[in-house]
Amino acid sequence: MTAPAPLRVGIGLWCAAAAFLLVQALFSFTGVSGLEQELADSGVAAGDAADRARALLTTNLVLAIVLAAVYAGLGFMLGSRRAWVRIVLTIVAFGHVIMVLATLATSVQNLITLVLLVAAVACTWKRDSSEWLHGEH
Repeated sequence: MTAPAPLRVGIGLWCAAAAFLLVQALFSFTGVSGLEQELADSGVAAGDAADRARALLTTNLVLAIVLAAVYAGLGFMLGSRRAWVRIVLTIVAFGHVIMVLATLATSVQNLITLVLLVAAVACTWKRDSSEWLHGEH
């Protein structure tokens, strides 16, 4: 028996969120000079600004890779009727949303991330999805 449509959409949204995070993190390296300038303007020594900018972008990339692996990996696991997976995904997504909101950074990228995560959680917890995940194996 195949997964219901809402769950299949949810799995797609988890994978889309993963892909978006990776693309966003990789593209952030194109703005390294702007970040260096912002750091220098905020009082960071010019020599340290370049190192700090690269360190921040690398940390962002590593976090994006970890989150993408969790979202895509666990998202695919939903298709094998593991109900506990949606709990883990929801907790990770909630923590991710809190991190995004805590930065107070309003950007199109953050808005897209929030929409993808909220939609993925909503699809994952729809009644059809719940019934299928808890149904007979």
